[in-house]
Amino acid sequence: MLANIYLDKLDFDKGKNRKRNQASCSLGYKRRWIVHKLKKTVNEAERAELIKSYKENKAQSMLIPSSDEMDAGYKRLKYVRYADDFLIGIIGSKEDARHIKEDVKTFLADKLALELSEEKWCARIGDIINVALASY
Repeated sequence: MLANIYLDKLDFDKGKNRKRNQASCSLGYKRRWIVHKLKKTVNEAERAELIKSYKENKAQSMLIPSSDEMDAGYKRLKYVRYADDFLIGIIGSKEDARHIKEDVKTFLADKLALELSEEKWCARIGDIINVALASY
């Protein structure tokens, strides 16, 4: 129980999202403009045309991903902690894993006065990084 309370400082937020797809953004802006125009229009023929335009825009936007699937600056990271053990899963290079390990190691030493267990740590491409604390 104490480890869970003490290590809550290690829990972190999700970070940044992928870059938005510009084509998807443009369609969204156009859809908002159509809705704005629709609220002000009283002519039934114009309303019907705007509704048709809105439906076409919505159907077109369903075919386009909302974010850039090939965003090189976006890294996937999964973090799970149970009591004093935690797992960090990374979709990235082995070098990314080493950088994250060093960041976690530094954080644990500087902020929480804990050591990272070197024998319990492993990094393999295609696997997850298993990190456990040596002493606390």
